[in-house]
Amino acid sequence: MHLVITDSGRFPDEAHNICAVGEGHGFIKMRFLVKEKLLALTECSGIELYDIEDLSKAPQLQARFMLPINLIDFEFQYPSVFHDTLGCAHLVVPDERWIWATNPADRIICITEYSNWMFVITARLFFMDIPPSWFNVISEEDEFTVPWLSWGPRHSRCFRLPPASIFEVGGSRVIWVVHKDYGSEVRMMDFNPSAVARGIGKVVREHTTFSWHNKNLEQYLPVTTYLPYAEVVIDRTPDIFDVNLDEEKVAMFLDDEIVEIIGL
Repeated sequence: MHLVITDSGRFPDEAHNICAVGEGHGFIKMRFLVKEKLLALTECSGIELYDIEDLSKAPQLQARFMLPINLIDFEFQYPSVFHDTLGCAHLVVPDERWIWATNPADRIICITEYSNWMFVITARLFFMDIPPSWFNVISEEDEFTVPWLSWGPRHSRCFRLPPASIFEVGGSRVIWVVHKDYGSEVRMMDFNPSAVARGIGKVVREHTTFSWHNKNLEQYLPVTTYLPYAEVVIDRTPDIFDVNLDEEKVAMFLDDEIVEIIGL
């Protein structure tokens, strides 16, 4: 696999450097966390964190965070380039100014499965100094693996989405739309620790447990997670057919091609 480093500003096709990553297990998806860090979703049911700050070297594997599930049908669900003040300066009109962006560590990473499973993971995990006790002490040959029970339950939240639901991810928030007989139910969940501390909406701290079918072991395994979040639920009529979410606004696409914009 080859990594091409390009300018993330006005000229994204201009390559500055090319690095190579050694061959190994397959990658399902890759995304930049920030310009110095790269995340890879792998076929071995893990999320690999790479340091790419030094462009004269191949990306350096820092940790492999194992998940309790088979990742064949999973993918990343979050913007490939996070917003920042400098990167968004050219997107605003002359008399406006980009005045706010979420701290990258307060954002979330979302991994979804086609049968409507969703894992929300705090990005703070990938910026912290990983305690040595987290790593797999059983295998001396694999010094980078972090087992699920070391990091997963407290740094993630697992959801089972209803069929035909709509969701979008932006910054530290997830918006989730479920169609009802009377219209749509909209759930906005904010995983930013400051939103949880301020008690905006309903604060959920108790754990949730789901039974996950492990295809390799041919059995159901419990998956428990308890990353806290603040939630607001509202009912909307008419139906919402699509949503777009960034760090400041949510756009709801309604009947008759009507778009409703709500500031956050």
